[in-house]
Amino acid sequence: MAEIRKPNQPILYNGTATPYMALFNSGGMPIMNPITGIPLGAYISNWSYKYDEEKENLATLTFDTGDPDTVDIEDLQESSIIYLQWGYIYPDGQFISSPVRSIKVRDLDCVFDSTGTHVTIKCIDTVGDLRFQPPYTHSDLSEYSLSNFLDNGCNNDIGVIIEIFQ
Repeated sequence: MAEIRKPNQPILYNGTATPYMALFNSGGMPIMNPITGIPLGAYISNWSYKYDEEKENLATLTFDTGDPDTVDIEDLQESSIIYLQWGYIYPDGQFISSPVRSIKVRDLDCVFDSTGTHVTIKCIDTVGDLRFQPPYTHSDLSEYSLSNFLDNGCNNDIGVIIEIFQ
């Protein structure tokens, strides 16, 4: 007999929410437009995040600003590590958000035209960096404990959580 499935619960209750995207630097601070002081996530006009089981995840972000200096923002330069989070903010102030993703800027492209400055960054997830790191080796020093190594995300700045299911 076929199983009857319930439909997924809607993410947007009452049908409304404001989507948001946030970009943070390695210090955990929002990456800002230096002229307006507005977080750069507010200028994102197009983005994608492609999960890939076999290769690195790929993120593409396009910013549309009127500021040609956007291309010089230090946190957007090649090989910079930024933290990405997206979600929805509901009218009552509650929110739902993705886990924070650590990504590395691989390529920066920009277009200057009569409508402003358009910056596209292509990023890969930083998990691929683990392939090139030396493995954890045991030490009697407390700062080199396995617990600290996991808390630092295997030296990748994103903590590892181990859950025990019983």
